[in-house]
Amino acid sequence: MKLRHYAQPVSTNIHTKFETLILELIIGVICGVYAYMGYGVQVGQLFFPCLIVSIICFSLAFYTIYQIISDKLYRRKLINTEKESDVDRET
Repeated sequence: MKLRHYAQPVSTNIHTKFETLILELIIGVICGVYAYMGYGVQVGQLFFPCLIVSIICFSLAFYTIYQIISDKLYRRKLINTEKESDVDRET
C-alpha cells in the first residue's frame, strides 16, 4: 500500500478587485450589525471584536476603491503616452 506524503495543490478562487470590494463590504456590514446588536445588549465580548473586524473590512474596502481608481488613471495615462509616441513616430 502506497501513501502519498506530499501536500496536494490548493485550488484558489481568483477574485477581481470588484468582487473583493463587494465581499469586504458585505462582511463589514454583517460584522457592523453584530457589533451594533452587541452594543445594544451591552455584551462587550460581541461588540469589540465585531467592531474591529468591521472597521478593518471597511478600511480594506476603501483601499480597494483607491486601487481601482489608481489603476484606471494609470491605464489612461499609459494609453495617452502611447498615443503621443505614435504621433511622434508618424512625423
